Amino acid sequence: MAKITVVGLGPGMLGQISLETYELLFSGVKVFLRTAQHPCVQDLRDKGLEYKTFDAAYEACPDFPQLYAKIADEVLSAAEEEDVVYAVPGNPRTAEKSVAIILERAKNFRVEVDVKAAMSFLEPVFDGLGIDPVDGVSIIDGSSTVSKPVYEHWNILCQVYNRAVASERKLDLMNYYPDEYEIYVLRSMGVEGEEKVCKIPLYELDRTENFDHLTCLALPPYEEDKLKPSMDRLLGVMAKLRGPEGCPWDRKQTHLSLRPYLLEETYEVLDALDQGDMHKLCEELGDLLLQIVFHAQLATEKQEFSFEDVATTLVEKLLRRHPHVFSDAIAESASDVVETWEKIKVKEAGGRSSIFDGLTQGLPATLYAKKVQGRAARVGFDWPNMDGAVAKVNEELAELLEASTWEQQEAELGDLLFSVVNISRFVDVDPELALRHTIAKFIKRFAFMDEYCIRNNTELHTLSLEQLDKIWELAKN
Repeated sequence: MAKITVVGLGPGMLGQISLETYELLFSGVKVFLRTAQHPCVQDLRDKGLEYKTFDAAYEACPDFPQLYAKIADEVLSAAEEEDVVYAVPGNPRTAEKSVAIILERAKNFRVEVDVKAAMSFLEPVFDGLGIDPVDGVSIIDGSSTVSKPVYEHWNILCQVYNRAVASERKLDLMNYYPDEYEIYVLRSMGVEGEEKVCKIPLYELDRTENFDHLTCLALPPYEEDKLKPSMDRLLGVMAKLRGPEGCPWDRKQTHLSLRPYLLEETYEVLDALDQGDMHKLCEELGDLLLQIVFHAQLATEKQEFSFEDVATTLVEKLLRRHPHVFSDAIAESASDVVETWEKIKVKEAGGRSSIFDGLTQGLPATLYAKKVQGRAARVGFDWPNMDGAVAKVNEELAELLEASTWEQQEAELGDLLFSVVNISRFVDVDPELALRHTIAKFIKRFAFMDEYCIRNNTELHTLSLEQLDKIWELAKN
């Protein structure tokens, strides 16, 4: 059986290669180098080493997974004919995807693989930072997306090849660390006379030119309490507020006592949206999120459900109700999506005995009316066009004017409002938002009238209706 001997070229200088590896390179077998872009390769070439490199494949392959797979298959194919040596930078067992693929696929090629230990880039990094890995170090592949780091450890990101990769990792890390968090950029560690260790704030990471195949990043341990707020931290703060040493007001609350705050915060979010104030929207969404977290904490304490359960249920619902995205269903328009969504809701409920089952009665009346009308329209109970809806408004207005008792007036006013909401469906306008916008417009015009009176040394309540109408027209214009 043919054999692949995998060796490491160490982090930099020729003297860091083991004697065993040096002898194997010059043993006369065919030598493959993953890359010739390594400090000791020139010295090996000067000593007469002949080799084949895969540097050209870096340009031909669209991404690293395909590159490493191509390298592995070529080395394995060559080894079916004769013994070969495959040399990689550093240690073959440290952040070497091509070696991992060779080991995985070797059985399909009936090739023996022998991996020799070598000095990795980590030893010079530890030396340059003055740290002992026993105290805790996490090694992260810097060529792909970074998930949540271990804050109490040093985190070493290897294979940060260029500024583009550095920029992507900066965005990842800024999800977990403050912009000003200081990190280390290390270059050419283990290459005598060329080692560079630079300490910079995270936000400057992609503003430096010091990136090549010998570049890595080091993130020092960090106190998690100082980090940017995250869901984990938010849940921890909420739990502490509800704990024995927490806030007396927070500890006193129940699901029912929080009900008015949930409604209030929802309306404040809508108000921020109406104003188009993104800073206020961000703040109000946080206040609304607090209500969700609060209810989840109350449920957690009674072992009813947790915030994790809330999030999991939502994810599962989104996956289930979007088969056109996460499965093989087809939706060519927004209306197709809505139709599919409603059908899935009915199926989830085990079928409904009434078309109005599942409607939330606690909605504002205008929205509740619109949803009721929409359900009726789905089974064909609807005007063919807006003309019928408009005629119905006129009919209900006439009946209101003819009503002689308070009870009749209340009933006819309800019918009139219900009919006006029906028109909103035909013009595709949210009646709740439309009314809120009109109220805001009214308040703005009334404020103009008030300011007008102040400028003219008079007061609103002293003016006649005719005078008020004139100022109102000014406000409208």
